[in-house]
Amino acid sequence: MTATPTAEPPEAGSAPRFGIGTKILIGMIVGAGAGAVLGPRVEVLEPVGEIFIRLLMAAAIPLVVFNLLAGLTTLTELRTFGRLAGKIVVYYTVTTTFALGHARGAVRGRRCRNRSRSLLRARQAEQRAA
Repeated sequence: MTATPTAEPPEAGSAPRFGIGTKILIGMIVGAGAGAVLGPRVEVLEPVGEIFIRLLMAAAIPLVVFNLLAGLTTLTELRTFGRLAGKIVVYYTVTTTFALGHARGAVRGRRCRNRSRSLLRARQAEQRAA
């Protein structure tokens, strides 16, 4: 028989080990606290946050694609593969359409607000001139 390795508990004086999710949550809390306390002065750290978010987004798409491929390659029955592939395509199409519609609505709303502001400023200028 072979013994399975077990995780040893941390030593009495060592620091606790956190997972990546816990570290991200702690970073978010610290960042929100720094923003609340320091206000605009904390904008110096904005590039660090931007780089982190872009790296997360760059890693997300390949992870999803390769996980889908790994799951689909384990299927042995062609009919099941076809059904799952069809569901994936439909899901992708629906979510992409929803996201594009939502983005178009947001852009249209922003244009309406900008147009309304322009009209309001023009009316205010006319009232001042009169």
